[in-house]
Amino acid sequence: MRGVESSLLLLSGFNVGKNNHKTMKKSLIGKWLGAAALAVVGMVNVQAAGPVKVDVYRSFGTYDGTPFSDLAGSFTNPDADFVNPTSYAWHPFGLQSFGAVLTGCIEVGSTDVHLFQLDSDDGSSLFIDNVQIIDNGGGHGPNTVPGAAFLTAGIHSFEVRFFEDFSGPSGVNLILDQDTRFVDCQPVPEVGTLAAAGVLAGLVATGFRRRAAKA
Repeated sequence: MRGVESSLLLLSGFNVGKNNHKTMKKSLIGKWLGAAALAVVGMVNVQAAGPVKVDVYRSFGTYDGTPFSDLAGSFTNPDADFVNPTSYAWHPFGLQSFGAVLTGCIEVGSTDVHLFQLDSDDGSSLFIDNVQIIDNGGGHGPNTVPGAAFLTAGIHSFEVRFFEDFSGPSGVNLILDQDTRFVDCQPVPEVGTLAAAGVLAGLVATGFRRRAAKA
């Protein structure tokens, strides 16, 4: 245990006699356990900002992109705005003509009618919980179409279908109301997960106690 004792003394920042080693170890172990428990609980409660998944296709239909085929690639984005960052010059993977499917989740803060806007060039459509909310299909220039849906508070899935063809401006943007935001589709762990975190912290504590008893 000489190495452990030396490490504990180094971490403490103090020079103490051998008689105080056990007291020092118990104090530091208590602090470590507290930090470990907080870290575990923190990990299971953190909810990352939800990425929007984007699948880009080389072959597509010319209304809202369906049917899609020949996947060119996929990536994620914090939101569904591919108009403003590119000034209507969105060409993923260098494609001048393409179809795209944007999928993810939104969280609404209250049970109510929520407003959405779908801005695109060319055609697009919006589905929430597999129900079509906005039809902005066909070949056209930059065009914004509003839509509304009665949604319960909580997390809902969405899908935006889009295609770009006929050259010119290119982009799509799903605009949410103030009570709605993009989130990760995985729910925040509830009581069961927190209980599991407590069990893990308890196992860590038992291991430290056994090591300390053998010292």
